[in-house]
Amino acid sequence: MDVSQQSGGPTAPATVEELAAMLDYPIEAAVLTSDEISASVRLAASLGLASVSVPSCEADLAVRLLEGTATASASLVGYPIGSGSTAAKLYEARDLLRRGVKEIEFVLNLGKLASRQFQYVESELLQISSSCHEHGAILKVVFESSRLAEDLKVIACKIAKRVEADIVVSEAFPVSGASSDADLALLKKVSKEVCGLSGCADGLDQVLSRHSLGCARIRCTAPRELLAAWKERLDAIAASSGVPPA
Repeated sequence: MDVSQQSGGPTAPATVEELAAMLDYPIEAAVLTSDEISASVRLAASLGLASVSVPSCEADLAVRLLEGTATASASLVGYPIGSGSTAAKLYEARDLLRRGVKEIEFVLNLGKLASRQFQYVESELLQISSSCHEHGAILKVVFESSRLAEDLKVIACKIAKRVEADIVVSEAFPVSGASSDADLALLKKVSKEVCGLSGCADGLDQVLSRHSLGCARIRCTAPRELLAAWKERLDAIAASSGVPPA
């Protein structure tokens, strides 16, 4: 059995390194000491992950530890529902950019979106998009889509496209009741190739499913275990086919 058959799709990563380069590691949901955050950042770099997202108070630590690595420093702004004032959120995001953070994960104002104040939402995103791109940083727009009606998901995605966001993120963290495959398929359909797509996963099969749906990035909170599981699966596939492991 080849990798495409085992993973359920023809585009599954061929190596552990390819999968690692797609993974975002958000650690802000847990209460961690500075030493624990340092260890998590070092782990992300050693695994070759795409990014590690740290609390804004630890941005300097992450930027320093990730210098010269392939892993980007990231930080989440406005979690969980983006309800802070525009000025406060923009200040935090721009301060992070000034300190060298490479990826801003900016939560949509869900209350304003539900109130159908779309100009407010777009104006806020346009300002942060401009700041990110001035600094050569990536803007990820976080939807928390399990909280949104379908029409609002479509509208939010269209707004993200107009402000030239780099990635739309279905949920900040992999939690029970988070976005479904249907949500991701919808966001992919609307965003087309303008914005990349990111989804959460809490196990290898879900990671591969997210990838088959077109996710360029996948958020997970246990990357070491996930990559070990992928290596084990690749080795099993290679052993059954007589092909040397990747």
